[in-house]
Amino acid sequence: MTLEECRRIWQGPHRLFLRGRELKRSVGQRVQKISITLDRSCPRRLGGGCAFCNPDSFLPPGGRGHMDPVEQFHAGMKKFSEKYPRQKYIAYIQGYTGTLGDPEHLRQIYARILSLPRVHSLVIGTRPDCLPPEILDVLARLGDAAWPSESGGEAERVKKELMVELGIESFSPAALQEARRGISSEQIRTALGKLEQRNIPAGAHLMIGLPGEDQLQQLPEHINSLPISMLKFHQLQLIRRSPWGELAAAGKKISSLPRNPMTVDEYTDTLLDVIERIRPDIQIERLCADAPRQLVVQEHESWEGMKNYRFTALFESELERRNSWQGKAYEG
Repeated sequence: MTLEECRRIWQGPHRLFLRGRELKRSVGQRVQKISITLDRSCPRRLGGGCAFCNPDSFLPPGGRGHMDPVEQFHAGMKKFSEKYPRQKYIAYIQGYTGTLGDPEHLRQIYARILSLPRVHSLVIGTRPDCLPPEILDVLARLGDAAWPSESGGEAERVKKELMVELGIESFSPAALQEARRGISSEQIRTALGKLEQRNIPAGAHLMIGLPGEDQLQQLPEHINSLPISMLKFHQLQLIRRSPWGELAAAGKKISSLPRNPMTVDEYTDTLLDVIERIRPDIQIERLCADAPRQLVVQEHESWEGMKNYRFTALFESELERRNSWQGKAYEG
């Protein structure tokens, strides 16, 4: 697609369809995400967890899982309210598996969050194998409901987006097995199909650099065939107190993982090839991971100090330099 065609979709002059930028344009003001952790676990952790996972690398500092979810939201909002008193918020159920548990109990949690006037939308992180019919029905009903607005309270009600984020990471059977994900590419597609049937917006996480990955060249084709509206990319990071991180800390080889970690330039080249070939209507929320440095066991020195916002600026500069853009090679 031409750059002009893509920009008409994005309604902006950029080369990348960033979700944060689109939210600010469509809402008319800044929208801040606040992470919430439910007091539950993940089915994979009973067997040792996914090989790359340590929840401390992505949960809020100190964690808030012991607090009521609404209290967690207010605690997070307090950090921003003085500087941005009128901004809206995305409540993000990030920690562990946001759809694991009794459907009625979860419905009450979701509804309490959505009923908060300052909440613009609710995003629920989960696994493809943790979406039973009862949960899907709950999500569909809440997604169709109307909620109190910030200005009108109960007298004026509005629709709020409810999105499900699925941890996909890869479509390669070998990579999924080596990462101990406990899911298949068929389960991924089935879960997304069920969400689409109920008109529940879906996003996906994808990881670049997994051992055993043999589907990277086909990744854009996989992405383009999915009913998703949002993507998060992240490079593989070896994190302390994760199974792979413990192996790396002990100086042990991790299956087919190269001993030389991926550099920023190598990751940029790989990601750019993917970005050029995916649909231009998919919003990109994140381009890289930036776990706390004290938790990273092994990573190339070029990643030192590379926060997500810095990498995004670097990546967009590289798109400009190469006269490239999201969807440039897309032929849908």
